[in-house]
Amino acid sequence: MLNKNRANLWVKIVALTVTAAFVAVAALSLVNPGGQPPADSGSSAQDSDDQQALQLVTQLQQQLRANPTSTALLVELGNTYFNWADKQQQAKRSLQAQSNFALAADAYTRALGQGKDDPGVRTDLSTALFYSGDTTQAIAQGERVLKNNPTFPNALLNTGIFYASSGDSARARGLWQRYLKVAPTGGGADFVKQQLSNLK
Repeated sequence: MLNKNRANLWVKIVALTVTAAFVAVAALSLVNPGGQPPADSGSSAQDSDDQQALQLVTQLQQQLRANPTSTALLVELGNTYFNWADKQQQAKRSLQAQSNFALAADAYTRALGQGKDDPGVRTDLSTALFYSGDTTQAIAQGERVLKNNPTFPNALLNTGIFYASSGDSARARGLWQRYLKVAPTGGGADFVKQQLSNLK
């Protein structure tokens, strides 16, 4: 998963390539043929994670009602949705994860709308958009970061991934080569080298 605004944003990119399969499996596994919910030893942990995330979201939304233009609260709301979606994606709950990534993207967009164009927040926005299924907008936001911050490592790394996933190997290669110049020993360097050797 592309962890937001960290050097190892690429770690779970493979998960995205099988999202369609997980969506189908999730839809089929919600109820067993007998009509009873399937036994799931991890469901209580998932319920606990969901309850904690929902409580935090509720608290942040209440605070935002009192202070709707707080950039810090909006970013925190985006981070909460993002982290919640990350856990859901790891648990192969792809539909729920995609929805929460979209909510994270909305919160980040609102935060950026307050006036300060923070490259980290916009990179988080691009990543959330990517995982919500909007690769076109993810690329657009990544390119916007790079227009103003051409050496921002996470944007170089992530936007390369977005291009690669859309089939644009040439642009992915260019961004990843720039990443290696900027962060030759960065957390994504080994991944980028491997991917560059695999690009056609």
